[in-house]
Amino acid sequence: MKLYKYTLFLLVFFSSASTITNARVVTFTRVTVGSGLNTPHGDWTGNIDGTSPKYELDIFATVAGSKTAVWYANTNKGKTWSASNLIWNNPYYNYEIAGTDLNKNGIIDAVSTDDDVSATGLSYLLLHTNSGGGTFTTTDINSSGISGLFRQMRFGDMEGDGDIDIIVTVNTNRFYTTQTGVGVYWYENTGNLNFTPHFVGFCNAWKIDCFDNDMPKDGHLDIVVTECYHGNLDITANCKLILYKNNGSESFSPYVIDNTLGPPSGASSSGGAGIRCADFDKDGLIDIASGNSSTGVFYWYKNNGGNTFTKYTIDTNCPAIDGIDVGDFEPDGDMDIVVAGRSYWFRWYENDGSGNFTKHDIDTQYQLFDLPYVSYLDGDSCPDIVLTESSSSGYVFAYLNPCSDSGHSIEESNFENENYLKSPSIVKGNFAKLTLHIKNETNIRLEIRDVTGSIKDVLLEKNNCQPGIYETLWNTNKKSAGIYFVTLKTGDNHTQTKKITYIK
Repeated sequence: MKLYKYTLFLLVFFSSASTITNARVVTFTRVTVGSGLNTPHGDWTGNIDGTSPKYELDIFATVAGSKTAVWYANTNKGKTWSASNLIWNNPYYNYEIAGTDLNKNGIIDAVSTDDDVSATGLSYLLLHTNSGGGTFTTTDINSSGISGLFRQMRFGDMEGDGDIDIIVTVNTNRFYTTQTGVGVYWYENTGNLNFTPHFVGFCNAWKIDCFDNDMPKDGHLDIVVTECYHGNLDITANCKLILYKNNGSESFSPYVIDNTLGPPSGASSSGGAGIRCADFDKDGLIDIASGNSSTGVFYWYKNNGGNTFTKYTIDTNCPAIDGIDVGDFEPDGDMDIVVAGRSYWFRWYENDGSGNFTKHDIDTQYQLFDLPYVSYLDGDSCPDIVLTESSSSGYVFAYLNPCSDSGHSIEESNFENENYLKSPSIVKGNFAKLTLHIKNETNIRLEIRDVTGSIKDVLLEKNNCQPGIYETLWNTNKKSAGIYFVTLKTGDNHTQTKKITYIK
């Protein structure tokens, strides 16, 4: 047997077990994390106390009615959870929460927003600094006095400088007529947990996501938002789906993708639904999933390039559609979508790889399903889901998706007659090595994608690849820390995907 060696550049953190992604039946098991909660809303995950094994992450949550931000420790592969641990007791309302390592000390911090305003008409944007072990110090970083309601946020490196910034929406203030702060902002991380706010654009901003919409990628993130109404103080035009194009120096130009999301003002909580971005049709361009909460229609918007999109209907029966997230639940290399509705439905939509979706119900027992967040909780590399149910006696749920249920997960030791990908389990540095074991002549492609499904690198592509062992390296010198996926595809329809967590 000949030995073929190709040297490229790679840096990754992988599951120790490799999964061959044949079709399998996906089943979710619901586990109650917290119950009897007064209007829980936001959720996120991470290694909050510093002791979580990989794929067994802890949960952040906000509970608006009790005005708290809390976290739960994962005590047994997602099957059991600790009692809630207090992060912050807000004098108003905690709304959404997100977590990441903002000061590069290896410890996950959090940021939360509040769903009310102070007596002066100002809302809170709260930084929760984790000192280790899940103990937090809280400060308000709304130092510029932005009015309106801080709503949803995302993390991203807006200008490509290696620091994680905060991108946030500010929605209509229901109780005060001053609307000077409504719109989209990004908070520049200038180091040492200091943040400088920058205005992106004016709209009645609701849900948000961000991605690099340039081809080739320029390292400057673009922002996409939906609008939503809240009472009689709202702007009178129809709600919109808006792309804010980053011109390369963090100045933004708005492109209206859809201007039909919801009726004119006066309809409470109508307008655009949640929003997530991923490459749903595998053409290398990032697409958008969102919906119309007024009509209950769920869409995906195909990215045609050049800041233009084509709208396709996924489902017309999604009343009060709300939160959306993405994940590869089989996994088969295609980005699926999970959606929650505030009308007794919670579903995932299976993607065939070309943007055609099949609906699967997950849960229909509770009315006010709210925000889903795709993560890893039960110790394997098949994505699980965290979800809040935001009634006055609400819940935080974990939905576990065990890889082993289908019998299609295959350990590397069983690959005697198959092509397979071998990789390290944890990497922190500039490079890491992947090894491909090719058993039979075939075409091969090895690619790296981020959590949105965007292709970040094609490490190896070769037709009529001969049997042998191939090695590649990935250079992450200019990559952001976070989760990635590496996928090996061969000409015999074999697909193998591994999760990557890159640690700076």
